[in-house]
Amino acid sequence: MVNTTEGHLKRTRVNSSTIKSIGYNTQNGLLEIEFLNGDIHHYEKVQSDIYLRFIAAQSYTAYFNDIIRNKYTRI
Repeated sequence: MVNTTEGHLKRTRVNSSTIKSIGYNTQNGLLEIEFLNGDIHHYEKVQSDIYLRFIAAQSYTAYFNDIIRNKYTRI
């Protein structure tokens, strides 16, 4: 289990063919992605601008695959 925050990490629901919600902890740069299949992935040391671009992306799946998937450490 990943310690997401000192409290609760709130995820934002998104309209995507693969991603259900996205959460981010500004204190430690932890990005949390919940997929429609129930999987939850955590990525560490993600800069806030990457998160902000992700949450504003036209295609969450494309942004995840192009920018996050293989460029940040999954924990």
